[in-house]
Amino acid sequence: MCNNLVEGAEIISSFGPLDSEEDYEQLYKQLEHIPGINMVWRMKYYQMLFPALFAPFYGQDIQLRVLHFLNQKTSDIPFIRMGQISLYARKCNVPGVVFAHIYGKNVGYTNDTDDSDTNTLSDKKHKTHYWMYTVFDDKSWNECQQKGIMVLGMDDIGDYSQFASKEALRQELIDVYDSSTSRKNQALMAWNFANTVSVNDVIFAKRSNTLVGKGIVTGGYVFDDLRQEYKNVRTVKWLQVGEWEHPGNAVAKRLTDITPYTDYIEKLTTIFAPDELDDVDTQPEIDYPTYSSVDFLSDVYMNEQDYKTLVNVLKMKKNIILQGAPGVGKTFTAKRLAYSIIGAKNPDRVQMIQFHQSYSYEDFIEGYRPTENGFTIKKGSFYKFCKLAEDDDENDYFFIIDEINRGNLSKIFGELFMLIEKDKRGIELQLLYSDENFSVPANVYIIGMMNTADRSLAMLDYALRRRFSFFTMKPGFNTPGFQAYQDSLKSDAFNKLITCVKQLNSKIAEDISLV
Repeated sequence: MCNNLVEGAEIISSFGPLDSEEDYEQLYKQLEHIPGINMVWRMKYYQMLFPALFAPFYGQDIQLRVLHFLNQKTSDIPFIRMGQISLYARKCNVPGVVFAHIYGKNVGYTNDTDDSDTNTLSDKKHKTHYWMYTVFDDKSWNECQQKGIMVLGMDDIGDYSQFASKEALRQELIDVYDSSTSRKNQALMAWNFANTVSVNDVIFAKRSNTLVGKGIVTGGYVFDDLRQEYKNVRTVKWLQVGEWEHPGNAVAKRLTDITPYTDYIEKLTTIFAPDELDDVDTQPEIDYPTYSSVDFLSDVYMNEQDYKTLVNVLKMKKNIILQGAPGVGKTFTAKRLAYSIIGAKNPDRVQMIQFHQSYSYEDFIEGYRPTENGFTIKKGSFYKFCKLAEDDDENDYFFIIDEINRGNLSKIFGELFMLIEKDKRGIELQLLYSDENFSVPANVYIIGMMNTADRSLAMLDYALRRRFSFFTMKPGFNTPGFQAYQDSLKSDAFNKLITCVKQLNSKIAEDISLV
């Protein structure tokens, strides 16, 4: 592996100028024999060695999103796409890292994608996925238990990670085996095994219709050519092994992502002994990136005094609402505020939801939900978050509510009107449905966001209003951070745009009917 990395670096360093997409294509032809050249970590390695030649965008989703945004025709090969972005950045006369920062600041990343392992700019870690894994036979399953691994077949196509897309993988399966079937499911399994399954994902193992184990993924994908069979390997910490009856009929595929089926996952989880499975000591420790007040002030266009005020008010009141006009960065600020207080980008201790007209107490705390045999009480988002914080009372947790004034607040909060007050933290009240005694832990902080431009929603329930502090966010045009960013662009068009927006804001402020 090290020899391959060095060989690739030598080829790149001796190739010559990379001034066009054709140059990158020619370079790739010299590199494509290297196993896994399109893998994220390999592209990161070469980008760090040659930052002037490659932009720091590695994963398929973010590469395609950037190139589509730039109206560029996209290559089918991730390594070449990294070069395409670099070419555009050089045309703009900015380094690739600076271009990535500008893109992240001004375009951002939407919540419908997960970029945890695909680029260097994302705040998010990989969302935990749940997988149903069918063992091949007793011999291979025994090996999986003894060596702490899971394996997948289709060895004849070699290293799964050499394929740039699921379609390329599917075509290879057809070529190597036969074309009597579409091979679509096999291609999806192989692609997921190499590219989608991630560290900390949960694996349920089964044989036929019998559950035989549960584990946590602890390492990346490896193609081990020295093995006689089942050469495609992932490392797994098997937490419990045995035999349990599967609830209902099990899926037939070797590897299936069951994450969307929450009721199914709950049934599977309850089958295993919770004292053995849910011990936090069994969970791999994650080293989250540090995040300080300096990082906050670098990311958010706010002066230092306002930041200190914001932090002090939140710590004093425990509940705060960031209010302001659309586009001032309320949502962007909220999560980074939490990270700066935590001291790290730890998404396990931050949760964000959005209120709307249909959001209810049943979604927030608990309520009855239909099942196959009638109704059962399901716990809501805030209840689960409070229980998580309760088990980790030495650390702060932050619950973020976007569009807080769009929900029916009296209906959503219910008896929590009292429990969220700072001096009522830890006091228990009986919940509406389950008769359970519940309290809001002292280490839970609530950050709400409210759009002041929406006149129809401007009035908040006064019982809730007095329990929150309010912090008004204003456009950050005059902050040192934004002015430094504006100066770095050296763009007359951008300067004219900012001047125009400032003048418009000034006119709005002068018009009493718009204030």
